[in-house]
Amino acid sequence: MIVTHNKPNIVTMTIWLPELTSDGPRYRAIADAIATARSKGELTAGTKLPPHRDLADTLGVTTGTVTRAYGEAARRGLVRGEVGRGTYVLPCQGDPIAVYQRRENDSELIDFMVNAPPSPRGGLHATAPVDFLRRVADRGYVDELFEYQPSGGTLRQRALGAAWLESRGVTDAEGRTLIALGGQQALAVTCMAELSAGDHVATADLTYTGLKTLAHHQELRLVGLSHDEEGILPDALRAACRSRRLSALYVIPNIHNPTSATLSLERREEIVAIAREHDLAIIEDDSNGPLLTDPLPPLAALAPERTFYLCTLSKAIGPGLRLAYIVAPKKTTGCMEMAIRTSTWMATPLMVEMASAWIEDGTLEKLIEEKRQETRVRQELALELLGDTPCATTDTSQFLWIPLPRHDGDTKADGDLVCGPCWRSDEFARHAKAQGVRVAPCSIFSVGRSDWPDAIRITLPEPDLLRTGLTTLVDLLAQAPAPGEVMA
Repeated sequence: MIVTHNKPNIVTMTIWLPELTSDGPRYRAIADAIATARSKGELTAGTKLPPHRDLADTLGVTTGTVTRAYGEAARRGLVRGEVGRGTYVLPCQGDPIAVYQRRENDSELIDFMVNAPPSPRGGLHATAPVDFLRRVADRGYVDELFEYQPSGGTLRQRALGAAWLESRGVTDAEGRTLIALGGQQALAVTCMAELSAGDHVATADLTYTGLKTLAHHQELRLVGLSHDEEGILPDALRAACRSRRLSALYVIPNIHNPTSATLSLERREEIVAIAREHDLAIIEDDSNGPLLTDPLPPLAALAPERTFYLCTLSKAIGPGLRLAYIVAPKKTTGCMEMAIRTSTWMATPLMVEMASAWIEDGTLEKLIEEKRQETRVRQELALELLGDTPCATTDTSQFLWIPLPRHDGDTKADGDLVCGPCWRSDEFARHAKAQGVRVAPCSIFSVGRSDWPDAIRITLPEPDLLRTGLTTLVDLLAQAPAPGEVMA
């Protein structure tokens, strides 16, 4: 039950009275109650939970029990504790299904949240699928594409995929390439084949939300690693290897989601050396790699014996093209194929054949270049509209990472300026939504405690929406947050 009190000039206070219905330890029952209230919408994103002592007194438990309960809720990604401020409910935005449900319910909002490639008007993007379907019909093999196919693709389709990946720098891909039903399934079957419940997986402390969702369902334990403008810090990986037994490292080396960082060759080589020293599997998510015109060697080329290379076409062509290539270490291809068969049996044959035909006749690279050109146009417009607002991105990135500014505070008697307040990303996202714009707050990407300043990720809708939405965001960024909506 929720009881809310409003008083003039005082931040809204919420007294949460959980119903402890689950069996087992009391701390776990409290965490379960938080999860239930959050899923029902009784605890909304940004709600401040009662102080530990107050809730302990209300429930007749020890303060330590509440502390442990809040810790368990944080481990599940339900809440975030902020030193000196309290514990706040996190949004459910890490769940891809919830994201799309909100899109349907809030169709009037300008969507800067969902990461999908821009669709240029006209051009090859509009004609290539129609041309492919016409060729299939003319050649009379439609029926074959509605039959069962080998899990992981036919030998021809795998060979074509391997050849395309080798042109992108993945060495010796033939014989090790499999085809999955999109990037998320590629990640899921890799974890299914290589990892077990309870395994520790290292990743940047701001990472792809799909990994967080998958880790929750497969009971994997994510270990957040500090990073900088280039990506994961090797020293952070070394420290994590010393402090616990890691099973794998998940890394996005090119146009990291959400920060747009790209690892240098030197850092890639250092990360590979650490992985070899501690016998870590490497899961290399190269979803954004095809957007780069001159990519660096992938980790799969530096350490093919331990790297699972994943490359989806969803970010380069469109999310409806549910297809991803996996290049696995030779000794694991059998297990990977079984994992694909167990989960979906196969990728959709029509989609696989479309991608294969486009590789064969050169259409795929032309489509990707068309996407790059459209992305550059939208990037240029976004940077023009942002003006002096700092952000991190690249010219072919489909998103921008915008640290939330700290506003000027009071002036001391000696004339020095005191640093003022900074938005919390969840509160900024809430205010932006109220003004008709959806953005992704940094909290949905966070693994454990991140030292990264509060920030938002925005994607690039069509130019008219981009102009309207960014004008709104720039105005909001210029406003100082109200008390209770700030980062200390």
